[in-house]
Order: sequence, then structure tokens, then C-alpha cells
Amino acid sequence: QSPQKVYILPQNYNNVRSGELKHFLKDGVDSSPFFEQTYDSDDEDAVWVVDLVRFKCQEDLLPIISKRIKRQIGNDMKERGENDVKSNIEVEVKPWKIYLIHFHDRYPFESDYFESCVGSIVDQFKSTEYVHFATRDGVKERNIIHEKDWHKSQKELFHYQGNIIEWDKQELESIVNGKVRLIRYGVRSDLVLCIDRLLKEKLKELAEQGKTKGKVMDIITIPRSLDVAHFWKVDEEDLYGSHRNVVSRLILELGDENPNRNVFANELGVRWGEGRNFVQEGYAKALLKCKIVVVAQRDHWEGHYRLMEGLVSGALVLTDPMHPLPYKIEDGKNVVVYKSISDLRSKILYYLENKKERLELARNGYDVAMKYHQNAQWMERMIFGNWASRQGAGIDVTSFVQSKEIDRISTSPTFAPTRTPVETRSPAFDPDLMSTLELHHQSPQKVYTL
Repeated sequence: QSPQKVYILPQNYNNVRSGELKHFLKDGVDSSPFFEQTYDSDDEDAVWVVDLVRFKCQEDLLPIISKRIKRQIGNDMKERGENDVKSNIEVEVKPWKIYLIHFHDRYPFESDYFESCVGSIVDQFKSTEYVHFATRDGVKERNIIHEKDWHKSQKELFHYQGNIIEWDKQELESIVNGKVRLIRYGVRSDLVLCIDRLLKEKLKELAEQGKTKGKVMDIITIPRSLDVAHFWKVDEEDLYGSHRNVVSRLILELGDENPNRNVFANELGVRWGEGRNFVQEGYAKALLKCKIVVVAQRDHWEGHYRLMEGLVSGALVLTDPMHPLPYKIEDGKNVVVYKSISDLRSKILYYLENKKERLELARNGYDVAMKYHQNAQWMERMIFGNWASRQGAGIDVTSFVQSKEIDRISTSPTFAPTRTPVETRSPAFDPDLMSTLELHHQSPQKVYTL
């Protein structure tokens, strides 16, 4: 069976600001055996995937949809022997699937603008069947606040976490196919490759020193000198970083109270454009030294790269609440959720003392990140996922796996597990999709040998 063709917009982008477009859309298509990227906007076998942050809906997308429809009409009329594309002959528009993905940080995101734009597409297609919409926005009015003397409120549960956006009551959901999909960031392949290279270099170094005879290196159990880290500078000049400031203050205070513990609470590497677009080796090295990585949301929105970065490093990740956590991520199973600053303090100390539990959770976290959140799986859920589910649970790739066993295609053979498809049925699934299929992966490689 032929892979699904995908036309990605924008086609041209600036590497310095490529971000999610490169990490998830382009890399996801390139690394999956189920996809083939096309550069032909008129390819009738292709679906379109649009990054709405870098390719504006009204200004950029609508004009090229209109141009394609005009070309369709012109070609159709020529086939009928009609040269005048402005004739009154009824010509049927041939719609195609369009996946609109909005990566912006926080709600509100100009909902009227998107309702108008999606409505224009639906009007041209004369159907709501072809347009899907995905966004990072799951809550609104989030405003995590700590008292100036944060010790006074450290036992209070985090409040002002915002209100869940009820998308089923929003106009936008009524004019798209299925539900508005809630997305979280996945695993960046450049970080995975960097970690892979660093561990292989370390193993080679040990071999040259004659220290690897009869031994292997497990990413989960490698020696780690840093007990706990939160990669955020205290009092960082940032409008939305006060919550993270308090988390860093706690980490530093734990270090003062426990001089035998090695803690880190500061920036490492470069933030913003460079940090989001290019892997930073110093940051990767620091992650591999951590027993526990603490992550926290911004004050006014949820979701960031840091959660998955911590998980693929093999550390135990402690996170504040998310609504919901990413697909397959569960509190107490593969991450630990802290609900107050005091709760964070207790859980850090507990898991530092209980190594067996810490390593078990870290291993589970690594596995779930690598099995379900690499960019290929991320894109497969986007295209083949169950759009009746808010997070896309269930994947329909029946036509691509009936006749052959699929191997994961990856630029990193170390992290390239063979995929064995297992079919399941879901009566609630979109009727246009033949069946649901959950792809179960063999455990990704965590053990290194020469």
C-alpha cells in the first residue's frame, strides 16, 4: 500500500523560527513509514497539514485554497470541452482533507478569526467533513499566583489553574469534523539523537579506559550526580514566570537544608528562538546527570517542551497539574504530579530516598515518551487518529499495514523499535475511518553495548 501523501504549509520557513513546524510536522512526516511528503498543492491524493502560527488562515491559507479550486474548475471544464471557466455550467468542487494546527501558547486565540476562516473553507467545500482543527488550548483564565513570601502559601493547593475550555459548546467545534483536538508537545528528535550520541561517546570513552568489560550502559540506571534540577533562573525577568520562580526557590532551599544533596535551579543554554529550534548539548548533558527533573507550567497557560525532554533523558519527572496530561501519561505510573509547593518538597525528598520506585517510574516515563510521543507517532495520531476523541486515541492505519509488517523509519537506529500493529474496533470512531488501530511498540533501546 502507498503511504499517505501530506502537503505541509508553510512550504518555506526560517530555520531560526521553525519550531513546531520542523519538530513535529516535517520531521513527523519524514520519519513515519505511513507518510510521504508532497510539494504539489494540486495532488488529489494528499491531505494538507497547516501550521496556523506560521501560515495565517485568512491571509495565507484561504487564497491558495481558492486558487486550487479555480484550477480544479478550469481543468474540469476543459475536460468537458468548455474553455470559458466563467460559464454557468454547474461544476462540482472536489474537497480534500485539511488539518489546521494552532500551536499558540494560550487562550484566547482570536476564536472569532478562526471561526470565520474555517467557515469560509467549509462554505467553499460545501461540507464540514474535510476540516479538522487542533490546538494547545485546553484551559482559559489560568493565573497561578503565590504570595510574596511564598512560604506562607506553600501548603495551599495550586489555585487559579483556570477553567477547562468546553469546546463542545464553542461555535468552532460545530463547523469542523469531529472534536477540536487538544494537542501537547511531543519528543524532539534532535534531542533524542543528541542523547544517543552522548551516551555512545561515554561508552566509547569507558571502553578506551578498559572499564566496560562485561558491562552495559542502561540510560535509566546510569550514574547521575545531580539529585534534582529545575531549569529556570530565579527572578527571571518574565511576565509569565512567577510560578516557575517559586519552584526554583524551593529547589535552592532544599539544597541549603540538605548540603549532602546536589541541586540545580537556573537556566542552562539559550531560551526563546535558539532554544526552541536547535538542540543544546550542554542542556542534554545536564539532563543525563539528573535523578529527578522538575517541570512547571507558565503562569497563564499549559504545555511546554520540558516534560518530554525530562522523560527521554531517563530521569524521574515531577510536574505540576495539566488538564489533561499528555496522551498515555499518568500520575503515579510514569510521572509524578505535585499539587502544591509543600507537596513538591515532600515528593522530591521521598523519591530521592526510594531509589527503586524512582527508577521504575523513570523507566515507565521513558518508555511511554519513546513509544507514543516521538514525532512520527505524533503525526500519525494527527492524521489517522480518532477525531471523536479529544486527544486522538485510536489510530486508523488499516490500509497501510494489511499486507506487510511495518518497521519504524528513523534517523536514529538506536531509538528505532520495530512496530507491531494490533487491531481493535471502536463503534464510536468516525465512520469514514474503516477501523481503529492502536500501534504498540517494542520497548525502545535503553541499553548500550560496544
